[in-house]
Amino acid sequence: MEDSKNYGHHHPLVRLDEDQLISNPSGVPAHCSRCGDKVSAPCFSCAEDCGFYLDKVCADAPSELNHPFHRHHPLVLRKDSPYSFRGWVCEFCDKRGEEFVYHCCGGLNLHLKCALLTFNIAEHNLKELEHLALQPPLISNEIEDVRKCFGCWEPLANYTYFSPDCGFNLHKKCAELPLKLNHMCHREHPLLLQFNSKRLSCKICQETQGRGFVYGCSPCKFAVHIQCVSPSPPPFIEDKSHPHPFTLFWRRVPFICDACGTEGHRVAYKCGTCSIIVHKKCISLPPVIKSKWHDHHLFHPYFLYKEDFVSLDCLICHDEVNAKYGSYSCSKCNVVFHVNCAMKHKGSYSIVENEDEESLEISVSAITDVLEQNDVGEATIIQHFKHIHRLILSDRVSEYGNKCCDGCLLRISTLFYYCLQCDFFLHKICAELPKVKHVWHHRCQKPLVLTSGKAFQCALCGHWSYAFSYECEERGIHTCLRCIIALTPGAQTCVGHKHSLLFYHDYRGQCIACGANRRGMFRCKECNFSLDHNCFSLPITIENKCDEHPLSLTYYDNNNYPESYYCDICEEGRDSSRWYYHCATCDTSAHVGCALGMFPFLKLGHVIEVGGEHIHEHPIAIVKKIYYYPDCNDCDRVNRGVVGYYTWKPSLLFGRTQCVVRDGEEGEMEDSNNYGHHHSLVRLDEDQLNSNPSGVSAECSRCGEKVSAPCFGCAEDCGFYLDEVCAEAPLELNHPFHPHHPLLLNQNPNYSSKYICDFCDKEGDKFFYHCSCDLAFHIRCVLFTFDIAESDLKKLEHVALEPPMISSKKDDEQLEDDRKCFGCWEPLAKYTYFSPDCGFNLHKKCADLSPEIKHMDHREHPLVLQFNSEQLSCKICHETAQRRGTGFVYSCSRCKFAIHIECVAPSPIPVIEDKRHQHPFTLFWRQAPFICDACGTEGGRIAYTCDTCSIIVHKKCISLPRIIKSKWHDHCLFHTYFLYEEDFKTSDCIICHEEVNTGHGSYSCSKCNAIFHVNCVTGDKDLYFIVENEEVESLDISVNSITNVLEWNDAGEAIVIQHFKHNHHLMLSDRVSEYENKCCDGCVLPISTSFYYCLQCDFFLHKVCAELSKVKHVWYDRCQKPLVLTSGEVFRCVYCGHWSNAFAYFCEECGYYRCLRCVIAFTPGGRTCLAHEHTLFYYTGFKRHCNACGVYRNALLCCKECNFDLDHVCFSLPITVENKCDEHLLSLTHHENNSYSESHYCDICEEGRDPKLWFYHCAKCGTSAHVYCVLGQHPFLKPGSVYEENDHPHPLTFVKKSYYYPDCDDCGKRCEDLALECTESGYMQGYREEGEMEDSQNYGHQHPLLLISSLLLVKIRVIRIHSLRFKDEHRSFVLERNDAGEATKIKHFKHDHNLMLSPLVGEHEKSCDGCMLPISDPFFSCSQCDFLLHKVCADLPRKKHVWHHDCLQPLILISDKAFKCEECWHVSNAFAYVCCGCEEKICLQSNVWLLLLPGLKHVRNMNTLSFSTHIAKGNAMLVVILHREHFVARIVILQYTADVYPLPSTARHKFDEHLISLTYHDDNSYSESHYCDICEESRDPNPWFYRCETCNFCSCRLRSWTISFYETREHLQRK
Repeated sequence: MEDSKNYGHHHPLVRLDEDQLISNPSGVPAHCSRCGDKVSAPCFSCAEDCGFYLDKVCADAPSELNHPFHRHHPLVLRKDSPYSFRGWVCEFCDKRGEEFVYHCCGGLNLHLKCALLTFNIAEHNLKELEHLALQPPLISNEIEDVRKCFGCWEPLANYTYFSPDCGFNLHKKCAELPLKLNHMCHREHPLLLQFNSKRLSCKICQETQGRGFVYGCSPCKFAVHIQCVSPSPPPFIEDKSHPHPFTLFWRRVPFICDACGTEGHRVAYKCGTCSIIVHKKCISLPPVIKSKWHDHHLFHPYFLYKEDFVSLDCLICHDEVNAKYGSYSCSKCNVVFHVNCAMKHKGSYSIVENEDEESLEISVSAITDVLEQNDVGEATIIQHFKHIHRLILSDRVSEYGNKCCDGCLLRISTLFYYCLQCDFFLHKICAELPKVKHVWHHRCQKPLVLTSGKAFQCALCGHWSYAFSYECEERGIHTCLRCIIALTPGAQTCVGHKHSLLFYHDYRGQCIACGANRRGMFRCKECNFSLDHNCFSLPITIENKCDEHPLSLTYYDNNNYPESYYCDICEEGRDSSRWYYHCATCDTSAHVGCALGMFPFLKLGHVIEVGGEHIHEHPIAIVKKIYYYPDCNDCDRVNRGVVGYYTWKPSLLFGRTQCVVRDGEEGEMEDSNNYGHHHSLVRLDEDQLNSNPSGVSAECSRCGEKVSAPCFGCAEDCGFYLDEVCAEAPLELNHPFHPHHPLLLNQNPNYSSKYICDFCDKEGDKFFYHCSCDLAFHIRCVLFTFDIAESDLKKLEHVALEPPMISSKKDDEQLEDDRKCFGCWEPLAKYTYFSPDCGFNLHKKCADLSPEIKHMDHREHPLVLQFNSEQLSCKICHETAQRRGTGFVYSCSRCKFAIHIECVAPSPIPVIEDKRHQHPFTLFWRQAPFICDACGTEGGRIAYTCDTCSIIVHKKCISLPRIIKSKWHDHCLFHTYFLYEEDFKTSDCIICHEEVNTGHGSYSCSKCNAIFHVNCVTGDKDLYFIVENEEVESLDISVNSITNVLEWNDAGEAIVIQHFKHNHHLMLSDRVSEYENKCCDGCVLPISTSFYYCLQCDFFLHKVCAELSKVKHVWYDRCQKPLVLTSGEVFRCVYCGHWSNAFAYFCEECGYYRCLRCVIAFTPGGRTCLAHEHTLFYYTGFKRHCNACGVYRNALLCCKECNFDLDHVCFSLPITVENKCDEHLLSLTHHENNSYSESHYCDICEEGRDPKLWFYHCAKCGTSAHVYCVLGQHPFLKPGSVYEENDHPHPLTFVKKSYYYPDCDDCGKRCEDLALECTESGYMQGYREEGEMEDSQNYGHQHPLLLISSLLLVKIRVIRIHSLRFKDEHRSFVLERNDAGEATKIKHFKHDHNLMLSPLVGEHEKSCDGCMLPISDPFFSCSQCDFLLHKVCADLPRKKHVWHHDCLQPLILISDKAFKCEECWHVSNAFAYVCCGCEEKICLQSNVWLLLLPGLKHVRNMNTLSFSTHIAKGNAMLVVILHREHFVARIVILQYTADVYPLPSTARHKFDEHLISLTYHDDNSYSESHYCDICEESRDPNPWFYRCETCNFCSCRLRSWTISFYETREHLQRK
């Protein structure tokens, strides 16, 4: 035996067998010195025979044990106790030990043999239990054996168990438990058998078991008792505390118990009658209890109404009680308790079987008789059981301020009772205390009894007193009234703190008054203020002989002089941060204890009778000798006790409410009702209106409707009419349906010349009511709804009622009448409705709605009828209105809660059957929100349950399709109600990239391990369709691009294939270094990963490009038809804007192409980028700047772990690229290490570059360049490919002449970039895309500039100006050209004669027949008729796609038809573009400056202008000039608005014989000249205006432009 086995002993040990042990005189009754048990052979004993024995098991015990049941830390064998106090308790057998112990730093302690036995159980080494006899379970209705099994802590006799002779109580089943199991309650990780060292409560029974075994998951802090794992719960439970039976309702996910409001797990019980889900243990919750925390009975309801309670904070823990779940409350006192708080300690409450028992509490009142009451019901004359005389109520505190209360011995400070016959005083609060009282801080079951006249020491504060106290007759201890009142549950006020204080009985902290560390303190919920209950009851003022004035309790010392921090009584230092008593007059300071003395609560002058051993023949009075100290007659010691007088005054809180009333007077029509008109108005009756020629068909200038008498007309007869209703409309209206902000009457909409009413959903262009939250209403809609809110329906009394339409169609089909009610937006013909002749579609029931209701779904506040301005979803049907404000809802603005009016009244269907689920769903009302098992989102009151499947769902989720085919995924997606996490590598949603809770419903693909949120994948109906037959998925196999696999490798990869886009066989290779100068024919990116190549020709395909399908649905494409994989055509990608001739996905519906780079980048899932270490995910609604190019985007590839964002175009940039500027390959570089600013320039364009943005760089040569300077204009048009879409007789090949620039045979200019070359004839043609600027428009730059809209950068949408694919869309035929290549004679398809290019000579008074603007150079003219056309108008194509029009169809050029332009709202019959889909028309003026054609200039500013959709409220336009090679946008902000740019520079008007010119500023400072010569009104000199320099004629710009425009139109009609 080694020295280590002499553990704790200094002599050597010898081994003893059975004979030696018996022969040893002291060995037979000997006990092991380690475990304390009786030793048995073989064992070890001391060789010196000193009485030391060691059992062999204990001798072999290791000094450190890694126990399988405690994996967190090793168990260390210690000789002594691990604690300062001697002794510890074993966590297995629950018995006490004193010496040898296996101890863990986490607080786990085990006996030596308990640790070894459980270790053997974990290792399935049960040899020491084999010889033990097994005892059968006892069959008895009431088992008398109280022994517990150390494993499960169930009664030992319940199951077969080992004989306790072995020293352990253990069931046979507990010794054979598996070490690991997978449980349905916790699918994330397996559960391991272990000690419950962290005291976790069981997730099934909710009980906490500190000893024995549990199955737990340490990372998730999850535990299940071993007795709760295996047995099946009873399917039905009946309990006398609930009138209905409870049914087992398995829950796959956690739920909230409706009885106690805490979380529960798998086992739940449901009461279908009451619609509640509860824990198993909560079934037997008592409906009525009597708690020590409250004087009255507490009742248990399953929900509360918030308005019934002043506060919902629990009276014990002071946290808020959720009123939607069960709680205990007292309706008399309006107090509420958490269920678990009220029932935490079984000794703190008792169950009340009979509710009438509470009436007995009246007899325990301390006031035995009320002799007189005042008007408010207060007892003014009483008889108190502790005083023989009558007591009178008084508030004369100032007269009795030197008296103290005989109950608490605090100074009289509030209402009090006093005796006229003797010196007896009682605070009103002390007089009203009951005779007997239960208090929470006293553990005895019997109540405390109010006593007086006895000397006692308070059990809580330790002070001696002769005042009133509550005595425990069981234990004989007393509690003073100060402690009783201070510890009464509820908020308390303290003059030392401005906020209310709450007592937390389990809080440990430092008292701010005395600095002592306490358990149980008063705390402030709003700030860090803690106060001991003794300091809380300190008197505010006190008298002491050290000062002639009263000393006041002071809470902080303002004196910064440290020498003053001492006590004037004990003359010792004091802490300046602690409370003290102070006299401001004398500057006396003293410790609290010094000022109070030893006996502050013994009333002076009180007479007591001393009995017992110290008998005195006369009564003894309590006195205080302040100025001399007499000797004690009993002990001869000097009595230096100092007793002080003190005053306690509680603080009073006063609230103040201020009401602001706005008064308004009604009267005659004020000037404000002439809104927008400069003449006076006169009132017209019906005869006057009919006699007026223009009044019969006149329209109201405010609402636009036909006026009817009585009304108002312009006294000057200028055509201005105002309906009486509109005339009386207030400028500001506080609408009951929109209480947040007032509605203001406006003339012009904020953003355009039209608006949409948020009530009737119709357009308007007249006056409207507007709110700061962007609501807009017609005047009549606002006034009409205001009358509905005020229940003033006189206007509807004469309107006929129409009966509902009875349709012969099926229930699920809509009625033929598609009109909607403006109130509920249900079909108008569905219910009785008012005749639409009144101007409004409205059901009769919607006009009679109550303005305020109380709804069971929202008990906190009433619901108010209002507009849904915040576009809240309905909490019942979970639908959201398409537009903000549309229709009525019942809403609570504070809680963001809304319910559709049609969801309030009707009773839901009790049972719903749907073909998508095999069982019916039953209505299950919920008092509290629930989590839908189908979609995983929160639901409101209405729920449906399937008892067979134990699921609870929304009503709308009943019909969720089981299988769908989504554009987000290539395979069919299946809906399941739960998933096992181990089946998926990640549980993040493919769309939003947030985690999917696998315990709830989701859509998933088992093939790809992809998972989707239900609402993410079904949110857009255009992105999925329902699959009725599962066999449809098999059709996906035929669309594979690999038509044949000729050979496979061992890993299952296809190494020799036949691709449908190539004639030869392709071989798989990973030799990237040999082919790094080659590019993929699919995506035109350099070969960088595994690829296929052709042995017979120069054809390469990345493996990922080769495996793409022939047809494909993509989530970002709105077309219904799938995209088709094509190749061999020159196209422009609709997303990145690049031209290419590689593979692409083509949409036959819209005619757009998508390159493979964008398709791969947009493919859902994580993406890796060499520039970043983490995985990137594409977020569609994420707005930020791209780290690569710095451009602001609204959709980016983002990193979830750090601040890295990347545009999809930059994500697809080639890693390496060749350029003539360097002999080596240039690598894409993501950061600049060189801080020298002079090196931050581009070696190609020789301009500066931003070092924070990506660039191409050669590390060997130090060459650096902008990304698009290196890539050029056409980086993805593969040189060497053949271009066949040309009029040339031979095929043309794309070539790139890097070191010389041949002349173009078509235009004569040099081919500086990509060109088309004929190898047979040597023909060379420069390749230019339509839309590129000529050299004259390059603004001094050597490369062409392309002018595009910023919308292309933000929305990734291409402006398709012209394409090589459409050859039948030429604007005109060119008959002659000049030497410069300009067309001088053309035949336009909109005119019968030839047109000649003409120069502008002088001022031209005529207008262009295309845009109606005055003629400017250059233009075409007809020699045979008066037809003029600007060159830019003549060059417009017949068909055109424009970015500012949402339809996918191209616009078609038309003429000779009167129309109203949808952009500028002018009427014209000139040229226009019309949409074949929506038939909207756009004039050429708007197209010229909106379509951003090259060369667009303004006479005032010679910079090129373009239009941006990002228009601020100041109506600023962005000028974006994009250099194609730099990909850098230059932005200039100019103050030109949409209605200013198309203004002609000159115009003709009948008021002046000369042409008037557009003038941009008024140099004349004379204010009298600032008026308009047409309308004779004043004008602002800052805006533009028209002026004739000859006649000094001035006009408003819009008025002149409009008149000139219509005159020109009439002139054309005459022609």
